[in-house]
Amino acid sequence: MNYRIMSHDIRDYIDPLKDVKNNEVKNMKKIKATKAKIIEEGRHEGEICHIIEREEPYHYVDVVVRLPDDTGTELKRGYPAAISEASALGRLLMRFGIAIKEDAEYDVEKALLGKKVCFLTINKKTEKGTFADIVPESLKPL
Repeated sequence: MNYRIMSHDIRDYIDPLKDVKNNEVKNMKKIKATKAKIIEEGRHEGEICHIIEREEPYHYVDVVVRLPDDTGTELKRGYPAAISEASALGRLLMRFGIAIKEDAEYDVEKALLGKKVCFLTINKKTEKGTFADIVPESLKPL
């Protein structure tokens, strides 16, 4: 899979060369198991902390929102990487005050990263469990 992390703060975290020193790889820190976080359905607030562009299996832009709790909980909403007044990503940018013009280029990271937002979540049940899902058209600036 091809992923391009657009948010600068996460690039240092995932750079494999940062973990190599004198031809040795650092050992990964131990991770403590916790109880699954249940996010209630309804209105929430947060901050856009990462913008991720991915091309597998389709070209998408993922908007990652961090909730203002002590656990660092993050929710992700994917948008097809097409910008027009009719596209989901274009409508998202317009909600943040960006005018969409044909043939113009847009820096999605600059437009959204660090913005305080509100949004609605619904819980989706799958065979793997119940997961909170951001309603796409509900994500908007505070």
